[in-house]
Amino acid sequence: AYAVTIVQRTSMSVSGLFAVERFGVGPSMLSVFVFLQLLIYALCQVPVGLALDRFGARAVLTFGALISALGQFLLAHTDQVGFALLARGVIGLGDAATFISAIRLINFWFTGPRIPMMTQFVHMMGVTAQIITALPFAATLVAHGWTYSYTLLAVVGPDPDEAHTTSR
Repeated sequence: AYAVTIVQRTSMSVSGLFAVERFGVGPSMLSVFVFLQLLIYALCQVPVGLALDRFGARAVLTFGALISALGQFLLAHTDQVGFALLARGVIGLGDAATFISAIRLINFWFTGPRIPMMTQFVHMMGVTAQIITALPFAATLVAHGWTYSYTLLAVVGPDPDEAHTTSR
């Protein structure tokens, strides 16, 4: 789930030239797309943490996956800057729910010295996901264009049902 979230988060980094063409914006506006997503991510940490305590990691992870997919779908099918910014904000919300849920699940599934090791493993999955963004997603973007590539990101997401049933 975290790897997919990182691909969704960093997708804009390889599609800057496509975004300039699609939305008719300059480089400064492109930075707003990234900034807005990270701002929403940061602002949602406390509410997501409260939701995690109340509803459990599996529910919050599922919410994050669905919200991120919705954001990517919106981004795939708009050519208006305002809706694209809204979509990136939605992706930021989904992103906020994922890492913290993954860390919570690690604490349920593992004990002792395995916890920091597995936390690092999740982080490494995120780094691997950045490579996926840089190579296969960029190639898909070049070969098939914006709408297809971002729709693909929306439908290829984590399977929240794979989360362990003991997540609270």
